[in-house]
Amino acid sequence: MAKPTHADAEIFLRLVELGQSERMVRAIKWFWSELSTKDYEEYKRKYPCGSEGDDCFTTISTFWETVGVLLYYGLINEDLLFDRFMVEPYWEKLKPIVYGMRKAYKEPDIAENFEWLSKRAAKWRKAHRLRMKIK
Repeated sequence: MAKPTHADAEIFLRLVELGQSERMVRAIKWFWSELSTKDYEEYKRKYPCGSEGDDCFTTISTFWETVGVLLYYGLINEDLLFDRFMVEPYWEKLKPIVYGMRKAYKEPDIAENFEWLSKRAAKWRKAHRLRMKIK
């Protein structure tokens, strides 16, 4: 991939800023400390529409969906993005919920860019070595 540009850096810094916003920090805390569901049905029972948990899910999935769109259209440098952000753990934990939503709403495109982004990130990580060895 091409060397990151100043425009990439501006978008990148904006994503970092969004990732540190009060709303996103709250959602990430919820994700790591409270979210515990095996499927969409359980998710709906625990976090009904309009609940704080549902808002946190939407905040996280919308963030990654947006990042996926930016990368898909070449508006941010892949190396810059994946060197800083770990997408895969978010997708893996939210995937059963998203798949259930797709089935329930008969909308196979729900969070498609988030899913694509996670697959792309995993591929990127396999192709890049760590710069530091942990001893």
